[in-house]
Amino acid sequence: MRKRLNIIAIIIILMSSCTQKSTTYLLLENVDTLLRNDCTDSASFLISSIDDENISEADMAYYNLLNIIIQYRNYEKIESDSSINSAIKVFQQHNDTEKLAMSYYYKSCILDDLGKRKEAIIAAKDAENVAEIANLPYLLTHIYRQLTILNSDAGQFQLALEYAKKGCENAKKLKVKKYLAYSYIYLTILYNDLGNIDSAKFYLDKCLLYTNEIELQDRGFVGNQLGEYLINIDTSAAKKMFNEAIKYNQIPEAYLHLSSIAKLEKDTALSKAYIDSALIYAWPEFKLSIFQALAEEELRNKNLQKYSQTMQQILLLKDSITQRDEKNNAIKFQKKYDFEKQSAKFREQKNKITSVSIIVFLIAIIIAYTMYLSNKSRVQSIENEKNKEKAEKAILAQQNAELAAAKAEAELYTEIMDKQNISLLKKNVDMTNIIASCKTRIEELEQEGRKNSEELDMLKTQMAVAQNIQKEIEKKGKDILG
Repeated sequence: MRKRLNIIAIIIILMSSCTQKSTTYLLLENVDTLLRNDCTDSASFLISSIDDENISEADMAYYNLLNIIIQYRNYEKIESDSSINSAIKVFQQHNDTEKLAMSYYYKSCILDDLGKRKEAIIAAKDAENVAEIANLPYLLTHIYRQLTILNSDAGQFQLALEYAKKGCENAKKLKVKKYLAYSYIYLTILYNDLGNIDSAKFYLDKCLLYTNEIELQDRGFVGNQLGEYLINIDTSAAKKMFNEAIKYNQIPEAYLHLSSIAKLEKDTALSKAYIDSALIYAWPEFKLSIFQALAEEELRNKNLQKYSQTMQQILLLKDSITQRDEKNNAIKFQKKYDFEKQSAKFREQKNKITSVSIIVFLIAIIIAYTMYLSNKSRVQSIENEKNKEKAEKAILAQQNAELAAAKAEAELYTEIMDKQNISLLKKNVDMTNIIASCKTRIEELEQEGRKNSEELDMLKTQMAVAQNIQKEIEKKGKDILG
C-alpha cells in the first residue's frame, strides 16, 4: 500500500515538474538571453517563431514582456500599458521578482512615452523597490537612469541628481564603461541646471573620455543634450555637438538649435534650411509648436501673407492630430476588448484545469482508501484463520497479489520512462531547431562580412550551448534505454 502511495506521489511530482518549464518557456528563455546580450534582431526573429495560441498564462506573461522589450528597443509606438499590466499580475502571483521588476521598469517607459509622467514615476519606484530587494544591479542601472530622466523632466533637479549619483555608483561597481558614460552625461546636465558650473565641467570632461562607449543609436540624443548644455557657454562647441548629433539621429530639436545659431551668424538661408529639416523629422505635436513659433515671428515682422499660409498649415496639422488620436483611441479600445477576452479565456482554462485536478486527486484518495480497506480486511481474515491449509492459501494469495503489484509497478515505471523519452525527444527537436536557426543567421552574417560582430559571437555561443544540451539529452536517452 505504501509503495502505491509513493508511486502516486512520484507521478504528481513529475507532472508538476513538467509543467514548470514548457517547450515554449525554454524558447522564451533563449529570447531573453539574446536580449540581455543586445541581440534584439535575433530575439525578434526567434520570438516570431513561437506560437502564442493555447499557451499557459505564465508563458503568455513572459511572452508579452519580451515582446514589449523588443518593440520598445525598436522604437515602435506602444499605445497602451494593458499588456504589461497583465504580465505584472502573473509575476506577482508567482513571486517572480526579476521579471516583476523588469515589467515595472518597462511599464514606466511606456507610460512616459504616453505622456503619463506621474504614473511613470510610480511604476519606476515600484521597479526600484523590487530590484533593490532582489539585488538586480544591472536592472537597477536602467531604473536609476529612468528615475533621473523623469525627475529632471518634472523639474525635480535635486532628486534627479540623487538618482544620477546612485546610477554612477552602481555603474562603478559593475565596471561597465557604457553605464558610466550615461551617468556622467546626466551628472553634467543636472549640475548645470542647478547652477554648479564647476561640477558640470568636471563631469563633462569625464563624459568626453567615454563617448565611444555610448551606443550608436543614442549618440545623436547625447550630442543634442550636451549641445543644449553648451549653447549658453560656448556657441561654437554647441554647434559642433548639434552637427555631430544629426549624423546619428535626425533630431528636430538639434535642427532648431542649429537654425538659431545660423540666425545669429546672419546666415538666413541656412537657418531656414535647418527649420525645414526640423519640420520633416518632428513629431506632430512638436511640428505644431514650430509652426506656431513661425506664425508669431511672421506676425511680428508683419508678413501677413506668410502668416496666413502658416496658420493654414497649423489648422491642417491640428485636424491630422485629431484624426490620429481618434484612430488610436479606436485601436486602444479594440486592444482592451481583445485583452479582456483573452483574460476570460485564461480564467476559464485555469478553472477547468483546477476542477480536473481536484477530481483526479479525489479519485486517487478514494482508490487509495479502498485499497487500504481491502488489504486490512484480507489481513484480518488471515489472522482469524485457524486452519493451516486456509492460512497457507491466504499466504499464497498474498504473494500473488504482491507479484501483481510489483508487475503493475514495473509497468508504471516503464510508462514513466517512456514519457521521459518523449520529453527528451521534444527537447532534442527544440535544440536542433535553435542550432539550425543560429547556423542560418551565422552564415548570413559571414556572407555579409561581419565575422567579428558581437551578434555572430553570441550566435556561436548560443549554438554551442544548444549542442551541449543536445549531447546531454542523447546521454540521458542512452542511460534510460540502457
